[in-house]
Amino acid sequence: MPHRLLALLTDTPQSGEVLAGRLGLGRVTVNTLAHRLQEDGIPLQITRAGYALTPGTPAPGLVRRGGVLGADMRYLGTVGSTQDEARAWADDAADPAPHGAVVVAERQTGGVGGVGGRGPRFPAA
Repeated sequence: MPHRLLALLTDTPQSGEVLAGRLGLGRVTVNTLAHRLQEDGIPLQITRAGYALTPGTPAPGLVRRGGVLGADMRYLGTVGSTQDEARAWADDAADPAPHGAVVVAERQTGGVGGVGGRGPRFPAA
């Protein structure tokens, strides 16, 4: 259920009361979901002004997309591998990933490429 809250968040603070009303939940539940998102690695700011994503967060509602690549995107906190998540999404019989779908994560613990990964190394420019 935290993904429902994530879909409503922007980089402008929104009150727990407003978010609760939009989700049909109580404010305490919104707070619990927000803390779960933080625990999962989503850069979410919880202040007296409300709940907001850190500016620059690549959440689907904040990213401008054009064309096929990334038209559908899943934004996650911490995953083992974004490639594994993309494969699982593609194989989901109930809701398969469409062509050009992208998986983005704040933190990847078991992926092969990227910084600190096991993939090929390229010399620094």
